[in-house]
Amino acid sequence: MINIPRQWLRGLTCATVISLADPAQGSTAPAPHKFVHPGALNNHADLNFVKAKIAAGQEPWATKFNDILWKATPYTKTLAAQDGAEGDQKDDAVKAYANALAWYYTGKDAYAQSAIKVLKVWATSFRG
Repeated sequence: MINIPRQWLRGLTCATVISLADPAQGSTAPAPHKFVHPGALNNHADLNFVKAKIAAGQEPWATKFNDILWKATPYTKTLAAQDGAEGDQKDDAVKAYANALAWYYTGKDAYAQSAIKVLKVWATSFRG
């Protein structure tokens, strides 16, 4: 498991989702300038590379993808934002990040919605 400093966890998932979003896709309007977060762990080329490896069933990507799906559980509820428990905070960060990756690799909106729900809880209730 990668050891990510706690101060990076809060912005990590949000930055990844923001850097992947392309609201102009499928539109004839000129695309607005895209924000690319300089601290995001994954760039678009890396994500596409991994997505192709998963689609081809190549290892170790296929196995790691299953690990991501296992961690990308549907969002139900968190108390971490209220009680400030570090372990719960990390679990929520992993859940949001795994859901964001699962959304990108599968295209299933349910994963994106789950990641968004975790981020919204933190954005509206964290007081630490």
